[in-house]
Amino acid sequence: MNPASRDVGPAQSRRATGKAVALGVGIGVALSAVEAFVWIRAESVRMEEIRARQTEALRGEIELRLVPAGTIVPYAGTPDADVLRRHGWLPCDGRAYRTNEFRALFAAIGNAWGTGEVGGEFRVPDLRGVFLRGVDGGAGKDPDGATRTAIAPGGNTGDSVGSFQGDAVGRHTHPVSIGITEDAVGGQIRGGPYTKGGSVTETAAHGGNETRPKNAAVHYLIKI
Repeated sequence: MNPASRDVGPAQSRRATGKAVALGVGIGVALSAVEAFVWIRAESVRMEEIRARQTEALRGEIELRLVPAGTIVPYAGTPDADVLRRHGWLPCDGRAYRTNEFRALFAAIGNAWGTGEVGGEFRVPDLRGVFLRGVDGGAGKDPDGATRTAIAPGGNTGDSVGSFQGDAVGRHTHPVSIGITEDAVGGQIRGGPYTKGGSVTETAAHGGNETRPKNAAVHYLIKI
């Protein structure tokens, strides 16, 4: 008789069943281990994402408390718009942005520095080449505060943040020394001719293109 055709005895049957059960248990354990690893990995990734969001939110909250939107600071480097925006800053170059693009900044400054060319836009300050001056607020230190103009269309005027003043020189006089060589019909005043009854109305022009203190150039940034 062919041994392969023999009936399987109870003992062999139990052994075979035991092996099958063991194999099934082993596979089940392996699958459970894989599933557990996948779950743990997924949970780890999820927790990392949660921590990253929490860290970003905390960083934003700290920045908001320490540096509120609308804060202006000098910057000693060359502005890279993309890098600065990632760090929460914009150059003060008078550019227009959508009001819903930087809600916190718009809530802080509104249209004080001007409106855009289309509806729903506001402008950041244009501080290129100018000095900053505190709003007088009734202190009487800006005698021409009421005549201040808008720095851009739609911006604030008068004694308000965002308003602009052109350059000016305060009222003053210059001493003039005149030496007359003759007192008849005409004569010479410092080498120039004059006629009897004439007058001197101004001195010769002198100076540069503007009145300014010593200064160093920087870029201004505004917090978004």
